Amino acid sequence: MTKLQPPFESYWNSNEFEYYDEGQKERLTRALKDEKYSETDNSGIYTLDILPYSYQQEILDKLEAERTVRGHNRNLVVAATGTGKTVISALDYKRFCKQHPGHPCRLLFVAHREEILKQSLYTFRAVLKDANFGELFVSRPPEYASTTFLTSDIGTASVQTNLYTFRFPSCNFMIAVSIIRALGKCVKSVLHIAAI
Repeated sequence: MTKLQPPFESYWNSNEFEYYDEGQKERLTRALKDEKYSETDNSGIYTLDILPYSYQQEILDKLEAERTVRGHNRNLVVAATGTGKTVISALDYKRFCKQHPGHPCRLLFVAHREEILKQSLYTFRAVLKDANFGELFVSRPPEYASTTFLTSDIGTASVQTNLYTFRFPSCNFMIAVSIIRALGKCVKSVLHIAAI
């Protein structure tokens, strides 16, 4: 508990967070509704710069240090719901692509619910400023997948024949989100097949 106290205090006292009371309920409801994913045209979002909050930048810096200083390329980020883990992932992938210019930076993004996949694809497109980035598939593989971003629900991706069938080239960046313990074997299978 004592380890958590200093970060909590810094977040609590940060200008990035706002105090909430019952008088702001309508404002909160409106803000949450505005931020909820929708499939309408959001092409304007692809012109904005998405920058990390200070706590997200701290995580990104630690990820980079793990890779460059310690040589650890398999890393785990654990953070509370709503703190922007997908934004962190997208910014981390963007940095990875910048560090490997001229090389294919193939990403496999795996989650257990289609809604998470859609929101994540939207976030990656916004961070990368590319409305055409990525391909979503759930339940069945596409005819041919050589895209740099491929999403799949864990049930689909864990079926070995699917990963072999659609000839997905070995990826060099994988993100698995919200994977519950019961699906651990499926994730290991995906890691093996995707050659991570």
